[in-house]
Amino acid sequence: MFDLDRCTIPTVYCGTKKSVPKKTKNNTRYVRKGTNYECMTKGFGAGMAMEKLKKLPLNSLQRIKYVGETYELNFK
Repeated sequence: MFDLDRCTIPTVYCGTKKSVPKKTKNNTRYVRKGTNYECMTKGFGAGMAMEKLKKLPLNSLQRIKYVGETYELNFK
């Protein structure tokens, strides 16, 4: 049977709450509270990904989370 919790990629929590949330709406699995550096790099990466997404064609596989240029080229 498919278990979504086993498939989600663990990540650090970068929110303002003192404790790490157990359940989220988008099925994110948090392992711990992130350090300032981890949260800064996570925010920078998200901003970079959003800018890249604006320039991609609508039929690009890179619109799927965790699919990059290398994997997209392998599918062609």
